[in-house]
Amino acid sequence: LLLETGNSDGAVLSTFLVGKLDDPIFGKSESQAFAEFKFSSALDFQDAIIDSVVLTLQYDSLLFYGDTLAAQTVEVYRLEEELDMLDVYYSNLSFQTGMTPLGSLNNFIAKPRTNITVIDTTGGDSDTTTLLPHIRIPLDNAFGAEILALDTMVTSNDSLFTDVFKGLNIRSLANNTMMGFDLDGTQTRLTLYYQKDGESETANLFVNFLSFRTAEFEHDYTGSFVNDY
Repeated sequence: LLLETGNSDGAVLSTFLVGKLDDPIFGKSESQAFAEFKFSSALDFQDAIIDSVVLTLQYDSLLFYGDTLAAQTVEVYRLEEELDMLDVYYSNLSFQTGMTPLGSLNNFIAKPRTNITVIDTTGGDSDTTTLLPHIRIPLDNAFGAEILALDTMVTSNDSLFTDVFKGLNIRSLANNTMMGFDLDGTQTRLTLYYQKDGESETANLFVNFLSFRTAEFEHDYTGSFVNDY
C-alpha cells in the first residue's frame, strides 16, 4: 500500500505519524516525517548571539496508537535533500538526512490529550496560559548560530534559504507506539532564542502553506497473520 503523503490535487496533509508498531496480526510498521520550516517575515540577525533552539511539535490527539505508558524518544535530523512542495511524494520514498541528530527528547511519556499550562512571571505579574498538547525538543545551538549568521537577503528569500536549510526529519525510537504530530498546529514551530543589542529575542519558523511535508512509511508483514493473505 502506497500513500500520497505530499501535495496532491491541492490537498495538503497536516498530521503525520512518527514511531513504530509491532502487531501480531498486521506486522511491523515504522513511520517518520519530513517538513520544511520557513520564516513568516524577514528578520535582521546582525550581531545576534544564539541562546537556544527548540522544535515544538503539537500532537494530533486523535492519532495516537500503541502503549501510552511506554517511554518514548524522538530524534530530529537535518534534511540534506531539497524537496518541492508542488511534487507528490509516496510513502515508500526515503530522503537523505544528516548522519547525527540535531537534537532529541529522551525517555518521555507522551501525553497527547493533556493541555500544558504555562505561568509567566515576567515583570512581577503572574500570567497563566493554556496550550494545546505538544513536546519541545532542544536542538544543537550550532545549528541556530548558522541560521543567525545568514544575511537578511537569504532569510527573506525562500529559494536562497532552502539552499541552506532544506528542512527537518522527525523520527522516533518508539517502544511500540505511533504518535501523530500536527505540522499545521498552532504550537508547531522552530524557535530561535537569541540576544541582540542586549535584549532577549525570539524568531519562529513555521510549516506554512508553501512548505513541503511528507512521510516515509515502512511495513513488514513477515511472520504476521496477514502475511499469507
